[in-house]
Amino acid sequence: MNSSFTRNDWIQRVEAVLDTKKFPPKERNFLTSAFLYFYDSYRPTSFCNLSKEEYCRMYLSALQKTEEFRLFPPSSINEDSLEALVFRNAMVETNHGNFQKTASGLFAVDEQGKYICVCDGVALGGKKVVCMDLQDELKKYRTCHHELTHVLQGRYAFCVPAKYPFALEFTKMCAEGDAVSYEPTLGSRSETVDDLLCTKEMNYLISDYVPYPLYHTLYSALGKWIGKDALEALRNNKDSKRDPFELVREYAPNCPIEELYVNMINILQYYDERKIEYCEDKVEALKGGIFVYRRHAKVEEETLQRNLRGLEGNKDYFKQCKEEQTEIRKVLDDPQLLEKQFLLEKEKLLREIEEDYQQQRLDEIGYQEEKKDIETQATLECYRASLVGRESSLQTEMTEMEQEIQEGLQTVKEILSHQQTRKRFDLALKKVFDHHLTLQDSFTFLQTGEYPKKKQDVDSRIDQMVQDTLSSKEGPRKSSMENK
Repeated sequence: MNSSFTRNDWIQRVEAVLDTKKFPPKERNFLTSAFLYFYDSYRPTSFCNLSKEEYCRMYLSALQKTEEFRLFPPSSINEDSLEALVFRNAMVETNHGNFQKTASGLFAVDEQGKYICVCDGVALGGKKVVCMDLQDELKKYRTCHHELTHVLQGRYAFCVPAKYPFALEFTKMCAEGDAVSYEPTLGSRSETVDDLLCTKEMNYLISDYVPYPLYHTLYSALGKWIGKDALEALRNNKDSKRDPFELVREYAPNCPIEELYVNMINILQYYDERKIEYCEDKVEALKGGIFVYRRHAKVEEETLQRNLRGLEGNKDYFKQCKEEQTEIRKVLDDPQLLEKQFLLEKEKLLREIEEDYQQQRLDEIGYQEEKKDIETQATLECYRASLVGRESSLQTEMTEMEQEIQEGLQTVKEILSHQQTRKRFDLALKKVFDHHLTLQDSFTFLQTGEYPKKKQDVDSRIDQMVQDTLSSKEGPRKSSMENK
């Protein structure tokens, strides 16, 4: 820790950044107090082991990126704004709420109400931060810290292409899990937050001292599997087209990232964060997402085969053009061969009109006129000019074809580069969903890398042991060759 980095230094740095902003006085005063709280409370953790100065500088950079900051009054919950809509959508019914729903469907602040907003803050577009203006100042500081952590994330942090099932749910889990992972740097919370994760068969209790305990649990498991560098690369991602599975493999080549993902969405399908209960709608949504993915994978494979066929066709045509151009150049460079070819072509034309005349496709007058045209206009120089023109035309066609081939190759390479990832993902889907793995199965895999043994597996193993024992009592076993 840099002992020269004093509290007074920190106040001056924060004030210097706030001077560049046009935040209202109330918001500015709050941020000054919040950033002093960050300075006073910071304690390094295993997840964030920075010096105090490095840590404070990191969150100061988040403040620099923030273009708007608002303390949202609970009484404004019905206003026409994006943040109000986010907060209204986060309302859940409870026995100890602070909002009441009116007959008109609006919400009113009421300490004896039956609704509570489970969202205390939001970061919009990485540029605007809104915190609910609660009476609990420490809770507001922590909410501000959480949302500023989101601002620090890359524009496409943890982004998963929409073709993958539950892409948005996984991305949200990672983004929130990441923000939650920085919260212990301000010390532990006094209260324990419990989430009861349910399926039809069982309940799974997760406890932690931070919000979003399930997200934090899954994110921590992901970090242990892929490593801090890969996690940081996902966190700072600014490329919307980057496949996260391939990015992770660059850092952890042997990590079964696709299988991790599939097990995590198997867990997330049971979690309704607003009701904290088994949600049939989400289960059905995941089934639909898997169906859409498999249809997309099928179309991708068909596209690959179609592109490969088109590429081969273009290559064959290019080869034909090249061979024809070579033959033309050979004729043009040899006067004797040129004349010979010319005479052969002239004789061919005369034979063709003779045949047309014999088959009565030409009358006598037409036959004589065409024969005369060939005799007078079909000269060696005209033939040479036609070959030169054809050679030039072939060159143009080959140039265009070469560009099409290169574009086709690039398309095929891109599809092929993702093919192994798709195959691994398909296999992971089969492992988890075709075998109907339970919530506990997926948690066990995340923790150990293996699935728990099923009862039928144990039974079959016992049956085999019994058979082996009986065989050994019946007499000498046959050799492997005799068994064959």
